[in-house]
Amino acid sequence: LVDWLTEEGLECYGELIWGAPGETPRSFLEGYDRLARKVSRIAVYPMLLLPNTSYVENRELHGFVTIRGEDDDFEYVLSNRTSTLAENLEMQRFVFWARVLGEQQYLRYSWTPLRDVTGMTQSAVISSLKQHFERSTDAAAVTFLGRIPLLAESPAIAEALRFLHNEPELQSLVCQWWRDVVVPAFPPEWRSFAAALYEFECWSRPVYVVPDGELPSGWHRTERDGDEWYESDLVEL
Repeated sequence: LVDWLTEEGLECYGELIWGAPGETPRSFLEGYDRLARKVSRIAVYPMLLLPNTSYVENRELHGFVTIRGEDDDFEYVLSNRTSTLAENLEMQRFVFWARVLGEQQYLRYSWTPLRDVTGMTQSAVISSLKQHFERSTDAAAVTFLGRIPLLAESPAIAEALRFLHNEPELQSLVCQWWRDVVVPAFPPEWRSFAAALYEFECWSRPVYVVPDGELPSGWHRTERDGDEWYESDLVEL
C-alpha cells in the first residue's frame, strides 16, 4: 500500500498500538522497524480497553492489569499475559521518544541514511537517544526526563516538542548525541556527510517562536504573496 501511494505521489504515515496481548517488546520493535522501512512517520498509541469490546469481555483470558482515570470510560493496560508491568513502563518511554522523533518528525531526513549506511534501525536510533538522555547528568536532561509521564499521551508529546524546539540546552544535548554516538557509527569516508546531515536536519525543522518572541539566530521574517514567512539566511552544506 505504501509503495502504491508513493507511486501516486501521496504521502502517508503509520499507526501502531503497543500493549496488545500476544505482543512482546521484541516482537513490537521488529514490527515497528519493518513498517519504518516503508514509512518513517509512525504514531504509536498505548493499548486501551474500551467499553463493549471483546477485550473487556475476555480480560481474564488475556491477563489484563489496568488502571482507569477518574473521568475516563476506558482503561489503560499496564500489563497482560505476554508483557509485564516493568516491560510496559519501559515501552511507554520508548513510545514517548518514538512519537517525538518519528511521528512528530524531530528527526525526519536521517532515518534512511542511517539505515542504509550504518545499518541502524529506526527503533535503535530512538533507543540510542533515549539512553543518551537517561545517562546524562546535565540539568536540562534531568528536568526534561522528569516531565515524561507514566503513559505517552499526546499532551506530553506537545510539551516535549515545545521544549526541544525552544531550549538551546536540549538542542545541544541532541547535537552532542549525534556527534558522539551517531557520527562514529558511519564509515570514516561518510562522517563528514553525517555531520552535514544533522546540520541539514536542524535547518529543516519548523521554526518555533513564542508569541512576541524573537526568531532564532540565522532566521528573518519575509513577506510572500501577502503572508509572513520565516526564511533562513543562506546556508551552505
